[in-house]
Amino acid sequence: MSNPVGWGSFVARINGPPVFTPAFFRNWMAASALLNSGPLNQAQIKTLDADGNEHIIPVQGANKEFVLLSYHQWLLPHYCDLSSRRILQPACSPEFRGMILGVKERQDIVLPEDCCRFNGNRQLFENERAAWRASTFCTLLTDHIRQNGPRMRTVNEILCFGFGPLKLSQQQGYSDANSFLRHVVALEIRDVLKEVQPVRETSSDYLLKEEITVGVQDSDYCEECKSILKSYNITVYDTPIGFHRINKNSLIMSKTQRLPVRQIVADMTHTQGGPAGMLCNSIQDDGVEGCKDHRRSDPSSPRLFQFKLKRGVSAEKFSSNTVVGQDRFGRVFGECVLYLNPKD
Repeated sequence: MSNPVGWGSFVARINGPPVFTPAFFRNWMAASALLNSGPLNQAQIKTLDADGNEHIIPVQGANKEFVLLSYHQWLLPHYCDLSSRRILQPACSPEFRGMILGVKERQDIVLPEDCCRFNGNRQLFENERAAWRASTFCTLLTDHIRQNGPRMRTVNEILCFGFGPLKLSQQQGYSDANSFLRHVVALEIRDVLKEVQPVRETSSDYLLKEEITVGVQDSDYCEECKSILKSYNITVYDTPIGFHRINKNSLIMSKTQRLPVRQIVADMTHTQGGPAGMLCNSIQDDGVEGCKDHRRSDPSSPRLFQFKLKRGVSAEKFSSNTVVGQDRFGRVFGECVLYLNPKD
């Protein structure tokens, strides 16, 4: 099969200077403050084309939202999923086509009554949390972190992306609270890290452990979701604030196929030797070789692959089939790998 259109540009760009930088997200945050606000809902959105040129594109009208593309979607717009002929580049307003950050009509806001609000959900959540703590998956995961946490880079914040709203459904005779449990996993990891990571001096008189915060970002949360999460001391970040917070002391947890979270993490931390850790889909290649297998919107990149290959980075696979057997809690994340970055 011949190379996709724009292949040379793609290879050069994905191996070139990172696009997802703190400045990129500061620009996005500034644009977010203008979108859907101001006189006549007018905004000037700065974005980049495939050649790296900046474009200032005017937007007018309410009910807009941003569209972010991966390197693959951005630079290979004609690269299709051959099984369905589906264009990988997500839809956006015509004037933003070919840009890495675009704008489109916003999806309907999810109301709590259509999401996570119904009688008894708080108690159900607590029951599910207790059951999770007794599960094989929890034991395997927390034991691994307890054993390896002291050797990994210090974690200051656990950042979670794409965990989904806390909507409940019935699956195989039990209430499916997988989205809620993903957030619980982040809390459990935080608690274990607080136990095993070294005490740091925070004043001249006391030795204290700095608080490890948990932050989440997902545009599908309803207001009730946000309220529930805040009650568990989880900070809810508007997009893209969570991305802007990524640094070498972040532990990243990703369960999304809509945003290029792994490429963002690799770009944001490439000068720092990567993040403290990542719980995500397996990093199998550099996103260039074997690119035809990358049909999802959270593909790899050369910088991400370099993080995986970095000396001392450990990788522990968790699979509902091979590691946790029939334990239903193994399906909370599905098959995933926990990468831990050693101390500098």
